[in-house]
Amino acid sequence: MCTALGYNLFPPIEEALKRQLIELITVREMDSCVRMMENRRADAIFLSEDAGWHLIEREAGSRRNYRMLAEPIYTVREYLLVSKRYPRGAELIERFNAELARQIDSGRYRQLMDKHLPDDAL
Repeated sequence: MCTALGYNLFPPIEEALKRQLIELITVREMDSCVRMMENRRADAIFLSEDAGWHLIEREAGSRRNYRMLAEPIYTVREYLLVSKRYPRGAELIERFNAELARQIDSGRYRQLMDKHLPDDAL
């Protein structure tokens, strides 16, 4: 398994490491993990579906030599975090949520996803 410095391993990977079921290779950037898989120096990476396929396509040029588990082994929700010291932080979060809802309702969010993500990423 290959990962980059600073990436969270999450409980399933940590457990596999603890039980010595996998070995971990840590590199500076995830791009290197794909290159290592291309050169048969690593067997797997642990990323979200969108980020994983984007990285594979960018670094390897194609998904042809890769496959992904049908179901995620761990699910993470992403949140916008704002420092409590940031002036009007609560207002920023409220405005962000309102604008995100507006973009979803108007269809603009879907347009951006379709434009910037592979067809089967969502």
